[in-house]
Amino acid sequence: MWPDGVVVREAEPGERHSPWRVGGSCAWFAVLHRRATLADGWSALRQAGGAPMPLGAGTRTLVRGGGLDRPLARLGVDFLHIERGEGLWFVGAAVPVPVLLHAWALAGRTGLEAWTSLAGSVGAAVALDSAGVLPAIGAVEALQRGQLREGTLEDAKRALIITGVWLRSAPAEVLPKKAKARSTLPQGWWQRDGRIDPVAELVRAGVAGTRLRDVRIPSEDIEQFVNTGRATLDDVELLARSVCDKVKRTSGADLVSRVQEVGKKRRS
Repeated sequence: MWPDGVVVREAEPGERHSPWRVGGSCAWFAVLHRRATLADGWSALRQAGGAPMPLGAGTRTLVRGGGLDRPLARLGVDFLHIERGEGLWFVGAAVPVPVLLHAWALAGRTGLEAWTSLAGSVGAAVALDSAGVLPAIGAVEALQRGQLREGTLEDAKRALIITGVWLRSAPAEVLPKKAKARSTLPQGWWQRDGRIDPVAELVRAGVAGTRLRDVRIPSEDIEQFVNTGRATLDDVELLARSVCDKVKRTSGADLVSRVQEVGKKRRS
């Protein structure tokens, strides 16, 4: 039924594909490993259960308790490579951002300073955080109308799924001012909405070590959540709201949760 290189599991628990180990089930979970069969695999998933929902590293996308009744699709092996060039680098969409940053730094390249605040995969960063990553983007590859096509970021946002990106070095003077001043700590589940430095305010507000039910923010890594046992998506939502409210009350800084929920809410 499925093209070569497409691995599909039915009624797959979403918690298996979340670093936080929470989330409801999805009707189909698919990993598309081959560039050559990506279009066929995407079409087959669409015919089986509707338009697939792209998933990166799962660092901010969670399936609600009521489940997702359409396919959840992740890119696999063929999209995990980096092709280094003297000018542009081509980076597969499934490459984790920390891996890219490490390789970029070892090569002595600049221009990805804003990427240090991003979590997850390169494809998700380009799709969801374009304002911060735009200066380094030369072009984007995406699946459009059944073919892999090269285009602009705006073209890619109208595509089915981003499969890769061409990145260029940039001198520091052309980088956004926010990128120069931004803390090197990545923003995980939250983002700043205002002018106050979010890391400093989070620490000042005493967020580090906060625990609610079975989910906790570790003192040593305040941009993360830790599932301490049997945490649920409701626990994650409640802690995120509580932290944002606490920071607002104590410092005046506005934080916005970056958790993206898909699927149906659980019936009470």
